Amino acid sequence: MQTTIVITIPNYILAHHCSEKRCKHDIIKTKANFEGVDFFIHPPFYSESKEASIFPTVRFGDLKFANFRNLKNQEFLRVAPKFSVKDTKQCNTFRIDFPKEIGIKRIEKIEEQLIIKLMSLIRKYTNQYWVNASKFQTQKIYESFHLKMKTFNLFEGTFHSDVVKASSPLNYPIKILHLNQNLWQDCLKDLNEDNKEISNSKFLDGINSLQIGDRESMILNFAISIEIKKNLLFKEIWKLQNQEKDYSEYNQEDLGIKDYNLPSHISKHLKRSIINVSFKDEHPEDYKQISYIWKFRGNIAHGEKSVINHDVQNIRLSEIDTEAIIKSVIKLTEYLESQILNVKSNGI
Repeated sequence: MQTTIVITIPNYILAHHCSEKRCKHDIIKTKANFEGVDFFIHPPFYSESKEASIFPTVRFGDLKFANFRNLKNQEFLRVAPKFSVKDTKQCNTFRIDFPKEIGIKRIEKIEEQLIIKLMSLIRKYTNQYWVNASKFQTQKIYESFHLKMKTFNLFEGTFHSDVVKASSPLNYPIKILHLNQNLWQDCLKDLNEDNKEISNSKFLDGINSLQIGDRESMILNFAISIEIKKNLLFKEIWKLQNQEKDYSEYNQEDLGIKDYNLPSHISKHLKRSIINVSFKDEHPEDYKQISYIWKFRGNIAHGEKSVINHDVQNIRLSEIDTEAIIKSVIKLTEYLESQILNVKSNGI
């Protein structure tokens, strides 16, 4: 008999849901593998808390769960994103079926990392920045139910996690994609990939920080995001000039860089490098916004007030145009990525 776990998260995932029958973009039940364990994962669906009785029966989509322990006083609070888009459904619950030979101890061992990795990949591929994020980092990001099938679509099991409270996602000037079958396959394919490049993750953390009203964290996350991308470019330039060395030996001083001033790195230092480009020259308005980020980052990181001086003018963090900031971070990220590809492909 299979073992099924049902995962419910505090935020919604926006998934493609077409009114046409057999739409190729609709998510389907898919076989996947994580850390050597095979499983089937069903399309995400919507579930909600119901008032529990002494012997509660709770319905999640087309599934019905009976006789939960410790469920009576639990309430899982959710706030829906402010989206209303055609051919889209809001989902918060996942069903995963493990074959009977996979014991419960093995499932419990991989469960948390499987869920965190899957949510992170959905966040990465869709830009749904609120996924896998909560207002307080100490909050858990999911609830789990371990279930055994009694009859078709009727399960018994126990509550396996704590209450989570979540804030409401808002829409910002980034391209939000709806999870569809192609993106779903990409997420499941990458479950076992060891991707340590967290630039995109820190960018989405910055968006989420802005959403919950924490502009200081927004600045720090954006600064980390673009600093990572900048370092990746300079490492490729360095490697081109030091082909006999390993990336782990990278030292920015080999490229004549002795400071940690990102604005100067993406302007005069890139101009002096073998690729001879300058973000400042090509995108002056975006460069100004990046300079704001870096100045605010310095103040915040050193415990100073969130006020900077630019062109003999004091600027408060509460007064900046966050939309312009976000667009400039995206512009710089795309610029750095294109330069990285140029260096790798053309050797220039």
